[in-house]
Amino acid sequence: MKSLASVRNFQECILEDVRWRHFGTIVEFVFNYIWADDGSVRSELLAPARKSIVFHNLQELHIVNGLNSYQSLHPVELNWGISEVASVRVIEDEALVGRYSNLPIAVHHIRCSWEVARRIDVVCASIEIL
Repeated sequence: MKSLASVRNFQECILEDVRWRHFGTIVEFVFNYIWADDGSVRSELLAPARKSIVFHNLQELHIVNGLNSYQSLHPVELNWGISEVASVRVIEDEALVGRYSNLPIAVHHIRCSWEVARRIDVVCASIEIL
């Protein structure tokens, strides 16, 4: 199974879609993946290279957009740049995952963060990178 490090923690990639599956217990984040195999930024960015993170056995999903005053007043001016991710990482957060300690499976906290206040927090049992 691929790790988040193997896809550079999706740094600078564009989150394009969130897909609900299996009655909301599986969620997929679809990214326009910008990195080439040699570690450089792909030259053909106009042709999207999509990669996904699939979160299995989803327990929680929290979205904070953190829009500033200008963005709130002018939503039509938002563009792809708002979805350029800083990183996706596993967070050690006992407060968030501790409430699931009674489950027969371990759960993990994964954070998708931006360079501003925007973030998505996911609590799930496992991830799959496609």
